[in-house]
Amino acid sequence: MSGRKKEPGDKSAMSITQLLSKNFQVMDFEGEWLRSLGKPELSGTWIIFGASKNGKTAFSLQLAKYLSNFAKVAYNSLEEGITESLKQAVTRTNFETTGATGVSILHKETVAELRKRLQKRKSARIVFIDSLQY
Repeated sequence: MSGRKKEPGDKSAMSITQLLSKNFQVMDFEGEWLRSLGKPELSGTWIIFGASKNGKTAFSLQLAKYLSNFAKVAYNSLEEGITESLKQAVTRTNFETTGATGVSILHKETVAELRKRLQKRKSARIVFIDSLQY
């Protein structure tokens, strides 16, 4: 042992027993979501990618709607912004008929604006950034 003080962010080894005894905050998915994604942690980074006009926004909105059952969701529409096509995608996702109130749509917020928003009390815990290239 070197006697060096452990610094924040230092990585250390963990035994299998320690790993198996840890508790993680997971989302209790059901139905098709459970079959497709299991019970993911309420943390991490997911990337949804594909060619233009292949349904990424539609899928992302469906996922955002479902995730709003577990935490507040912010959907930052960088590519489309607040447009008729986004409105149509939201309508196709049936937000208004299902009472999905835990999703807020952001209009082309910069990273700085988003950070400021997320520092507020009761802010979203899940953030969609559509699209990374913007």
